[in-house]
Amino acid sequence: MKKILNYFAVIISIVVYLLMLFVYQIDINYLKEIKYVYILAIPCFMLLITSFFKEGKDRKRILYLYLIIYLTVLVGFVFSNARVNSALTSGIMHYYWNFIPFKSMIEMLNSPLGVTFGLYNIIGNFLMLTPLSILLPLINDKFKKTKIFLISIVGLTLFIEIVQFLVNVGSFDIDDVILNIGGAFLLYLLIKKTRLKIYLEKFFLTLKINNKRKVLKILLNIFYFLLFIVLFLLSIYNFFNIFYDLSIRKDNIDISNMVCVSDERVYLLDYDNYHYYSNCNYGNNTILVNDFPYTLIDFIYYGHLDLEYEEKLDLDKEKIITDIKVKVNKDIGKVLVNKFQDVNTYWYNIESITIIQDGVEYDFREYLEALKEDKNTVEINLAPFEETIYMSPDRSYTISRSPYYQELNCIEGGHLSGNPTYSYILPLDYEITSDSCNILNSLDEQ
Repeated sequence: MKKILNYFAVIISIVVYLLMLFVYQIDINYLKEIKYVYILAIPCFMLLITSFFKEGKDRKRILYLYLIIYLTVLVGFVFSNARVNSALTSGIMHYYWNFIPFKSMIEMLNSPLGVTFGLYNIIGNFLMLTPLSILLPLINDKFKKTKIFLISIVGLTLFIEIVQFLVNVGSFDIDDVILNIGGAFLLYLLIKKTRLKIYLEKFFLTLKINNKRKVLKILLNIFYFLLFIVLFLLSIYNFFNIFYDLSIRKDNIDISNMVCVSDERVYLLDYDNYHYYSNCNYGNNTILVNDFPYTLIDFIYYGHLDLEYEEKLDLDKEKIITDIKVKVNKDIGKVLVNKFQDVNTYWYNIESITIIQDGVEYDFREYLEALKEDKNTVEINLAPFEETIYMSPDRSYTISRSPYYQELNCIEGGHLSGNPTYSYILPLDYEITSDSCNILNSLDEQ
């Protein structure tokens, strides 16, 4: 019976863990890979209790289950939306290949986020593959050979770094490779060269509760079934939260009331760098979103429109800004181009930015000057071209990027501090690091 319960516990805990990481509340998920790891700890204790009553091949099978659970945690730490989706970003610091040893470690330790942030990342990478130093030699004697173990760890580390880079949830960083391999290999050598190897083999492979210790056996069995009950109840609770979250996140949209009044092309609104038009005049008809009526304009403005409803409602859209030309000049330093309330916007190494909007070219610097004097009848919004690619955990800075330029927003003390924001428009080839805010803020204006 325990065999069936063990498999069930492992499967259900893995499913819950992955759903909590990749599906549940994806917009508020900072460090969920740590927060929800308890759900996988429960079957580990169940397997440990079971192993004390087994021997031989049955003990090896339990080790394979430990390995599966560990790989699930590894996937969570490497690919979970706690990193992918932190503040709706990719959650990484740099989009580049770093082949300079210790560069990233030094940057993190000197980060304005403080030493704690750097140590969390460094220690996390150092410990990430260490469980394999215990499990692999116990599962298969081939991994007791140093060469085979080292090749396996190097291969896995490189695979993780390359996949992270390719799917945009991390950058290929030689420091991660050094820490991953170093942590796993140092623990492997420690186990191999000391009596720790004997203790681990005894604990995981040979230690057994004999029949004379009946009270201990009864207590362990009671604890085992209590753990299973706790896991079962937690799984039901988490499944309820997941499906409830999905149900409130998905809008119920009804467009059956949208009947053409006349066949004419109607301008609707400008939204997200597009002019929106309808090829049908719907008059005052409304769309129901969760039983609440929306005009077609509000339906678009509040973000309910997708490709499916664009087609069903026969809508067209035309780009407002079709191109942006950035003239880079490395001889030009920090130049203030706009000041609005507590936000100072600077260009750095940029001579000019030209906007092509509705077929007309506008010098963006001249546009901003005219805006200050209320001379503008044209409205230009660059926001649709920006994608946030990093937001620091304490919200002290964000990095945005477009096909034309990148933007660094710096707020000392975080977004709730009330301190002024310094926004820097930078060329695409400018390498932003965790210290860029300090460097740029210290420069004199030209």
